[in-house]
Amino acid sequence: MASKDCRLSFQEIMELTELPVDAEAAQRGVVRRFMSRRPAWLPGSDIERIEELCGEGKPFWHAPLASFGGHVYAQSGMAAARVVDAEEKAGPSDERQRRRGVHTVHGYFTTFVFSDRPIFYEVSPITNAQFSFKTYLVTARQPTETSSRPPRHGWDCPGGNNSYRFPDKDAKRQRWSDLKPICFSATVSFKLPEPHAAGVSEQEESAQRRFSFILALRRPEDWLPAPRLDVDDVVAALERRGDVDCQRRVGSFPAVDMKKVDMTAYNAGRPLFEQRQLILYRILRPLQGTDAVNDNAHALVHAYEADRNGLLMAWNAIKFNSRMKMVTSMSYSFVVHTNLQDAIMRHESQTLDGKSEWWLQEVFYTRAANGRVLMEAKIWSPHGVHVATIYQDGMVRAESDDTDTARQVRL
Repeated sequence: MASKDCRLSFQEIMELTELPVDAEAAQRGVVRRFMSRRPAWLPGSDIERIEELCGEGKPFWHAPLASFGGHVYAQSGMAAARVVDAEEKAGPSDERQRRRGVHTVHGYFTTFVFSDRPIFYEVSPITNAQFSFKTYLVTARQPTETSSRPPRHGWDCPGGNNSYRFPDKDAKRQRWSDLKPICFSATVSFKLPEPHAAGVSEQEESAQRRFSFILALRRPEDWLPAPRLDVDDVVAALERRGDVDCQRRVGSFPAVDMKKVDMTAYNAGRPLFEQRQLILYRILRPLQGTDAVNDNAHALVHAYEADRNGLLMAWNAIKFNSRMKMVTSMSYSFVVHTNLQDAIMRHESQTLDGKSEWWLQEVFYTRAANGRVLMEAKIWSPHGVHVATIYQDGMVRAESDDTDTARQVRL
């Protein structure tokens, strides 16, 4: 008998509670405040006995502490989307018929986000151009202390515990001035849909066509799951300790089912900037209620998915000879190139033939220097439409092999 899938849906992991806007917030131009209700997914939390991989001569000094950055990134977009959606529902009838969709999200990670406490968001308008697009500032902060009832730690959570929510009293005891400094900030823009100018729509040949000779080797569902932590040394360490099926374990990553295409043969002998990684993904469960008709939620699923493992795969491609010191995002930009109807993700229960729609993320690295890597990724629809592009700048640093462990080897 198959075990129950404990992974949370996108709606579940993105759950928000609206908070009142007090006088202090209103003075800063804030129009809406929210609190997250679910712990952000913690990389490595679904690896049994991960502490065995930590210490001298092992892949990590300690288990990962910072939560998945795609959570605060996508949830900031969701908070802004709630604001623009409410404004347009209250606006003129022509605006209610032509909803603005996510155009860009430009985010900056300034401190780590932790899974043992909620995230508080404030949304402030920046511009409001009636006939083109609107922009918003979203800032995120966390309490100085853990939740009044912190989530249980373990290999199956957070991200895989369907019952846990941060309690209501976490919201009641927090004021913005009592929170830690801003851990993440983003500018989010929303744009009205438009037809193609003079019917023109141009793009390069789709990744599905360019890599058809590889993708044709297996059905999408038959590729191995995206690794729980896509670090070659971690996978090797798990296999050495006897976990021969570690590469087949799905883990607890929420929202989407992800498969990693084996690009080993293609990448062999190619320089970093010519290498490619391909990730196939589909939505775990259909969006329900308001989110089912609000295409912004669909677009932000892609932004959420695209942040997973990208910089870790760069670590693998560079092939450091020393242990990982730090891999973390600094900035992340998500640009949607189409009207949002092209970004809608259909679950197998919503398709005419009952089959899953598999999206394709094409990942590559165009620059590596000064301890940083620039990751770019293109999001391709199941029909080969280039829907969105990701630009992510992150720190990728290794420890030195010499006795001075404070010294870092930089790219």
